[in-house]
Amino acid sequence: MKKLFLIRHCATVQNDACRYLGVTDMPLSAKGRHQAQLIADRLRNEHINAIFTSPLRRSFETAQIIARPHQFEVSTVPGLHEINFGQWEGFTFDEIRSKNPEEMSKWLDEPLSFVFPGGESVQEFCSRVLEALDDILTISGTVAVIAHGGSLRIIICHLCGWPAKSFHSFVLDTASITVLEHYGDTTIIKTLNDTCHLKKRR
Repeated sequence: MKKLFLIRHCATVQNDACRYLGVTDMPLSAKGRHQAQLIADRLRNEHINAIFTSPLRRSFETAQIIARPHQFEVSTVPGLHEINFGQWEGFTFDEIRSKNPEEMSKWLDEPLSFVFPGGESVQEFCSRVLEALDDILTISGTVAVIAHGGSLRIIICHLCGWPAKSFHSFVLDTASITVLEHYGDTTIIKTLNDTCHLKKRR
């Protein structure tokens, strides 16, 4: 059995503004650093064997804070980085829908065949994330993966045997923890989008 902690990176200023933030490389905000410390406190007594992270700063900084109590270095995995939204980077859903209603409808209706204008295709995104996952699953024991809403939802759908288009059907909040137990061909969801650790007072 392998235990997976799938952790979405903590808050940035752009995330709080609900903007599409794919490959735009933003650091954590003060709020985000506090959230990461709360996650670190929650996982302090877990026997984690390895921590993997997307190379983007918001993910890498989250991973570094979580790793401190375990006293080992995080491993950066380029394939885990968020999808490249191209011309949509930095804009909100409503701004994009107002300017490009037809493209937004295609993204919502047929996500697997969509190519972001000036960016990445969803098929390319899925392929690189799952290739990264194959390498991560070779590690024994308990593993933490710190990445992005898109890449983590692809991983969850794949391991749970859900259709890839189901990644549109649920949300992973910033600083959330999803826990999976992976038994070869079977995966059990222990928690999904858990943010109870964020309720701890300063």
